[in-house]
Amino acid sequence: MQTLVMAFIIILLLALFFIIIQPLVPLLLLKLKLGDKAIIMFYPIFGFIGIFMRSIKTNQDVTKSINVALRNNPRAKIILSNFLNKPCIMFAGTEYLKQSYQDHDDFEKLDPFMLPSFIQKGLVMSEGENWEEIKKIFSSCIHF
Repeated sequence: MQTLVMAFIIILLLALFFIIIQPLVPLLLLKLKLGDKAIIMFYPIFGFIGIFMRSIKTNQDVTKSINVALRNNPRAKIILSNFLNKPCIMFAGTEYLKQSYQDHDDFEKLDPFMLPSFIQKGLVMSEGENWEEIKKIFSSCIHF
C-alpha cells in the first residue's frame, strides 16, 4: 500500500514538472530578461490554444484577449505562452518580426499538423539540405 502511494506521488510530481514547471521556467527567465516588453499568458497544457478558445467563448474573436493585453501594456512587443510543454513566443513588435524573418533558421518551428517528423517529410515540408536531397531525387525521376 505504501509503495502504491509513493508511486502515485511520483507520477503526480512528474506530471506537475512536465505540465507546469518545464514550460514556465524558460518563460519566466525570458520575462526577467525582457522586462515590460513581454507579457506572460501561461495556461497549463493548452497555452495559446487555451487563450484562443477562451477568447472565442467570451468575445467571439480569436485574438481579442491578446489585443486587450497589448493595449493595456503598450510597451509590450512579445507575448510569452506555452503549447503543451514547450514555451512559445508570439512577436507583436515590428523590430522582433523583422529579426525573426531575417534569422529564421535560429528559431524552432512549431509543427502545424502535429505529425511525427517521419510522416511529414517531403519536398514541401523539408528545409535546407534535406530539401535539396529530396529535390535531387524527385528531379531525376521527373526528367527522362
